[in-house]
Amino acid sequence: MNGWPYSLRSLATLAALLIAGCGGGGSGEPSFSIGGTVVGLGSGRQVVLLSGAGTQTTLSANGNFRFPDALPLGSRYNLSVQQQPLNQTCTVSNGSDTVGIKANVSNITVVCADNAATLGGTLSGLPAGTTLTIASTPQSSLVLNANGPYVLSPRPASGVAYTVTIATQPVGAQCVVANGSGTAGNTPVSNIDIQCSRGSVSVGGELTGLVLGQQVQLKLTSSGVAPATLSLNLNGSFSFTAPITFGGDYQVSVDTQPAGQTCTLTNASGTMATAPVNSVRVACATSRHVLGGSVTGLMTVAGGQPLMLRNGNDSIALNANGPFQFPSLLADGATYSVTIAGQPTGQTCSLVNDSGSAVTGPVSSVLAQCLSFVWRSRLLAGSGVAGSIDGVGPAARFSGPSGVAIGPQGDIVVADFSASRIRAVAMPLAAVTTLAGSAAPGLVNSVVPLTASFRAPAGLAVNRAGDVFVADSGNHVIRRIAAGTGEVTTFAGDGVAGHANGTGTLARFNGPRGLAIDGSDNLYVADTGNHSIRKITPTGVVTVLAGTPGSPGRADGAAAAAKFSGPVGIAVNLQGVVFVADTQNHQIRAVTLAGQVETVAGSGQNGLRDGTGSQAQFSLPLGLAVDAQSTLFVADSGNHALRQVPLVGTLGTVLTIAGNGVAGYREGVAAAVAMDQPTAVVVDSAGNLLFTEGGGQRLRSLYRSPN
Repeated sequence: MNGWPYSLRSLATLAALLIAGCGGGGSGEPSFSIGGTVVGLGSGRQVVLLSGAGTQTTLSANGNFRFPDALPLGSRYNLSVQQQPLNQTCTVSNGSDTVGIKANVSNITVVCADNAATLGGTLSGLPAGTTLTIASTPQSSLVLNANGPYVLSPRPASGVAYTVTIATQPVGAQCVVANGSGTAGNTPVSNIDIQCSRGSVSVGGELTGLVLGQQVQLKLTSSGVAPATLSLNLNGSFSFTAPITFGGDYQVSVDTQPAGQTCTLTNASGTMATAPVNSVRVACATSRHVLGGSVTGLMTVAGGQPLMLRNGNDSIALNANGPFQFPSLLADGATYSVTIAGQPTGQTCSLVNDSGSAVTGPVSSVLAQCLSFVWRSRLLAGSGVAGSIDGVGPAARFSGPSGVAIGPQGDIVVADFSASRIRAVAMPLAAVTTLAGSAAPGLVNSVVPLTASFRAPAGLAVNRAGDVFVADSGNHVIRRIAAGTGEVTTFAGDGVAGHANGTGTLARFNGPRGLAIDGSDNLYVADTGNHSIRKITPTGVVTVLAGTPGSPGRADGAAAAAKFSGPVGIAVNLQGVVFVADTQNHQIRAVTLAGQVETVAGSGQNGLRDGTGSQAQFSLPLGLAVDAQSTLFVADSGNHALRQVPLVGTLGTVLTIAGNGVAGYREGVAAAVAMDQPTAVVVDSAGNLLFTEGGGQRLRSLYRSPN
């Protein structure tokens, strides 16, 4: 054994040392302890550690520690914190590895530190485009530019007292802090809420000139704020009680003028700063009012006579169209009556809205309409005696004519209501013949027009092909008389009174009285008994255009919700706007392209008065026509007159062009013409009018005659 470098004794000693270093005691396999050092653990606090094998140990002091159980050689260990100490957080370093053969594990480090408290909350009400700066103690600041949650940084340590305040307010607002102080702990603080609101200041000024015993009411408006009013009956300083927020706009206006005075304002609008506004000035003075209006149709003739208007001793000479104003002002409460003191050369002018009383404001509604022609009437056909006789001019007889239309070749067609026939009038001799219909009322279609029958035919319309459509009111249908052959057929309706949409004879009407046709050959029907307006396509599809079927009334608005009462006359202009003579309501209505029903003219009260819009009055208007310039012509049956309604949009100014409110028969010029219950009117290609008289049993013309 001379080659072995160790003695038996030394080997035995080495083996004993290895066994001891592995934690063994003679049981066989070596094992090793797991431990390390704890630092930063607060006094009186505990941290619980957990080994990967499920063993836990509780540490309550800083210094060295050791798990009670040893691990065999080659074992994995993984230490973690199972329970943190109060208000602290401990982290483990070198806590995971494999047990080696050299020594016990003693390099695990557990470091504990006090928790830091998060401070924050929610910001609300901050105006867009503004910023807010907040400060906290211990020293910290934060600039906020949007509403929502926020967090302060850096955060105070646990146990430290804190206070949060507003360092810089936003422009145009005031902010306040809720729950702004306390002591930081180890749990987040998220209820330090900041609420911003616009600051506000008052608006006021000074009133002067108000007559003792009078009162003026002012109104204050601002975007997004309900208007406020202030009534004043004494001169001096004033202030609205409703404040306006910083940065908000304001506008002061006169809501109600004092009786007999007019108050004007200066410095009445602006943008609010942070100081009260006291610069609004209200100055009141005795009221004086402008009297004026406008002129249309006036032609300038070199060296000619102007249009001369007079109001009392005040006069004005007009040489051009457009607005005008009398030189003198009207006192508050005055009356006025404008007259024509002299007609312009070669023209005839008339006035609308020419008088008034108890004036309280400017008058600008006087309208002077000048024409280079006069309306003159003449008889075309009919003797004035009811009957059904063909003949030329006055030798012919009608019985309650109620409809008239002009075909594409200028041929005239008349619906002879009481005779239940359709008559044709050939010009220039006005030779009257029977186009269709037998002597007996009924509902009979026929290829032979004179053997067909109608019952109380009313409205007429002619399409581009020359087909004549008839509102056969007594049969509750729409009939067609074919161009060329004269064959009579039922175009729409089943002959039973009622209401139903559908195609052709699947539809139902109730006493339809009026017809009109557009450039695409769509028919429009005044469905009188159903108090509605219907549309029929060229293929016979019937729908409701406007009105509430079966429910009479008077209401503008959306077409489906609008109401009519016994509409009879109907017309459609080149743009497709449908106009309606709303007979029982004494008004003219329009169905716009946007599907809205609007009142064109008429107050809704039975009467005879020219004027604009609701200032005018009608009496049972029946017939309606429209020319290429969208001027309406109304057969105002109850007033025994023809009325003209030039339009601005769908607002009309009504002027009586023939008839004077008294039934009779007289040919002549304009107001000198007498007629008896005009029932229908149509415009020919020259702009002349043809109209039927239900009471006078005639077909007459109102034509343009040069002055």
